Amino acid sequence: MIMEITFGKWDAKQLVLAAVAIVIPFIIPLTGNRFIMATSYTILIFITLAEAYNILGGYGGYVNFGYSAFYGLGGYITAILSHHWRVPPLLMVPIAGLAVGVISAILGVPLLRLKGVYFAIGMITVNFIFLCLVLLFPKITMAGKGIVLPPPPPLQVFCYLAAAVAVLTTLSAYKIANSSIGLALRSVREDEEVAEVMGVNLTKYKVLGFVASTIPAAVVGGITAAYLTYIDPSTMFDIGFSVKVILMARLGGLGTITGPLLGALVVQALSYALRYTLGGVLHKIVWGALLSATIILLPGGVIKYIKGVLVKRTTV
Repeated sequence: MIMEITFGKWDAKQLVLAAVAIVIPFIIPLTGNRFIMATSYTILIFITLAEAYNILGGYGGYVNFGYSAFYGLGGYITAILSHHWRVPPLLMVPIAGLAVGVISAILGVPLLRLKGVYFAIGMITVNFIFLCLVLLFPKITMAGKGIVLPPPPPLQVFCYLAAAVAVLTTLSAYKIANSSIGLALRSVREDEEVAEVMGVNLTKYKVLGFVASTIPAAVVGGITAAYLTYIDPSTMFDIGFSVKVILMARLGGLGTITGPLLGALVVQALSYALRYTLGGVLHKIVWGALLSATIILLPGGVIKYIKGVLVKRTTV
């Protein structure tokens, strides 16, 4: 079995670059420019999601097309508690994160027995089940009408909060990658059967990775619910949202620290640029074509390509 252990100086450099890129947004709210703050908030949210997805999707090799299920569940738990208890939504975000952590731990035991495309289908099914549950209990969830929340605090609050969550998620991903959990997930990705023969407790480490990957999604879902002041099922449980997060992580480079960060920046910047220049459906077609071409040409992601180029230069 061949496993790529990426510990060392390169990882330290990645962590420093990631920290610098995420700390910068802490300064942005001082500008007072609402467009810049709103754009920064969105990018930071996607950085968090891409980094969190990368824990299981990158290191463990599990493609989760139902990732939006935990984002949506976090948003709905936050909104329901806030709406019925008459408390500010942001105060309910930690509860939503913990609740989704418990739920994902329970679901992870049977789901992570599935592999490859079967796991992907299973997660899409979970997303659909959560969507149906929201629609089946209108007295609690307001069903298709959605839930209207109280006016949000100043935009600066969300910028600082999004930056803090992004930093914590990135640091957590780095610690997990350089721990026994990360090593176990890599062994699962390379050869699960061999890892089991070698004595790796597959269920334990896969569930831990699954939980670590879903909690940030729930927290982001709760923060987004407070930010938008309105949520509905079709928005919170959108499969397209999961695909976008997967593209970000894959484009930058799965199994790296700076890969998801770079992917989130590139995808969002490209999306904004095409939306304002082309508009309509055309920008989505061009956007999708460019991303597909990049992934085909750089299957290992941008970061791994850059690393390969640097290694070649040093060996010449």
